[in-house]
Amino acid sequence: MAENKKELIKKLKVLLKNLVSFWNQTNLKKRLILRTS
Repeated sequence: MAENKKELIKKLKVLLKNLVSFWNQTNLKKRLILRTS
């Protein structure tokens, strides 16, 4: 049970990291678009 929990937390952390990087990329794109227009 404890091992499964560790694996789940690891997967969640990776997911969160991906979400954050995706969010940062979209924000960067928005800023670039705002700057150029």
